Amino acid sequence: MRVYFVIICYFFLQKSEGLPVRTYTFNVTLYSERNSTGESNNFSGTSCQNLPYDHFNVSAVNTHGDCVRLYSKSKCQGRSIALHHHHSSPSAELQTFLNLETRNFKGVTKSISPCFEGLEKEVWIGPIPGKNVNVDSNVDSSIYNYQQGFENRIEYVHAIVYNQDINMKIIKSSSVGENVNRLNTDPTNYEISPIIPLRLGGPSLGTHNFFPKVKNLEKNPSWVWKVNQENQIFNILKDDIGMKFGEIFINFIYTTEHSTIPLAFICRFVQPNGEIMIREVINTV
Repeated sequence: MRVYFVIICYFFLQKSEGLPVRTYTFNVTLYSERNSTGESNNFSGTSCQNLPYDHFNVSAVNTHGDCVRLYSKSKCQGRSIALHHHHSSPSAELQTFLNLETRNFKGVTKSISPCFEGLEKEVWIGPIPGKNVNVDSNVDSSIYNYQQGFENRIEYVHAIVYNQDINMKIIKSSSVGENVNRLNTDPTNYEISPIIPLRLGGPSLGTHNFFPKVKNLEKNPSWVWKVNQENQIFNILKDDIGMKFGEIFINFIYTTEHSTIPLAFICRFVQPNGEIMIREVINTV
């Protein structure tokens, strides 16, 4: 099975007044045996949930028509697959899709979340094994570490945002230079944008906080959801003088080893209250 690497990323903070913020939920039944038999447990919600105990090996899933993402590690990290076939699908298709041995995921699940776009590709959430992890040494940057790949395309970003990282001024990024601009092989449809919003401490210089974003992505409900999560972090931290912080993790998905424009990315937000929200954003025309 081919594994697509995803980069968890954050983007420039935008106002989302007047735009609908969809709430995505899931309702799922997990079974300990194939063909939806054995011990079962029901889960539902809008955010990431850990399985309450380790001894329950998930072998089959009933999604009840929702889109559900499964993870091999707690707190929605590690290997991940999405399941979103409807429970009323023909029996043969249901068994093939929901018996996790067919996806090489039997006994693996440690946490679950709702899906946003329902990407079926297997992806990795978090720092990608086998790739160098770079630390951002800029004291004015909220980016903690990141990974890059072909032509310095961004693979993964992790930012830790404190009150001192919040910038109340409206800032536009400086010229990003040729090293970043050359990643955009389709300037007609894509534009270079920050990953971590500048208002949340994302650096305005360097190659590790920019990526080619499809134009007009702001109209996509998944982008509106992302902006809403960024706004929550901003609004909580801007008046906080304590040690509260929010975290942003972004994994990017590319179609090939040498693509420089991401097909999609998965954003994982850890809000200052500890709630973990995770969604996919499709970055295509």
